[in-house]
Amino acid sequence: MRFYQIVLLVTVCASFFPSMATAQATDVPPVMSKPYSAELALLGNSSSIPTMMKFFVDGPKTRIEITEDGNLTVEIVREDQQKIYIPVPGGKTKEIPLTDKTRDALVYVAHLAEGKFEDLGHEATGPSPRAIYKVTLTNGSNFCLWIDSYTHLPVKLADSRNTFIYLKFEYGDQSPALFEPPDDTK
Repeated sequence: MRFYQIVLLVTVCASFFPSMATAQATDVPPVMSKPYSAELALLGNSSSIPTMMKFFVDGPKTRIEITEDGNLTVEIVREDQQKIYIPVPGGKTKEIPLTDKTRDALVYVAHLAEGKFEDLGHEATGPSPRAIYKVTLTNGSNFCLWIDSYTHLPVKLADSRNTFIYLKFEYGDQSPALFEPPDDTK
């Protein structure tokens, strides 16, 4: 998986902040506003096998573990250090600066609060109703977010190319070791 594909996956899935406002005066649940971990399946990519993803988020620190076709890729995004670390099996960890270009890609992660939320209503599929929101970010990107109406946890996120299904979501403190770059960082 290429770096920019990984950044795209990161951008679509990680943290949302509590200051979300809708296009209408609808109350949007403050999903993902505190430390959490999540497991997701990415559907709709080029493979018929879903890409499995794990996220660990604590403020400006995010760890993403992506398993695609049996291969694991780890990415540690440290907005507080303005760096992205990608450990390379059998090699040295790549250290990539968090530039304007990569920061733009990370807008889903860090700046969702700048987005405009439009309430699209509810759907009654599954065990409980789901609120659906269209989210348009300041850079023009948009996607739909489904939130369980009872638990207020994310269920699904989709853009024009991909659908992300949340398999597991837990709030809670994350181990600081998850966000530390490996010792072999260049």
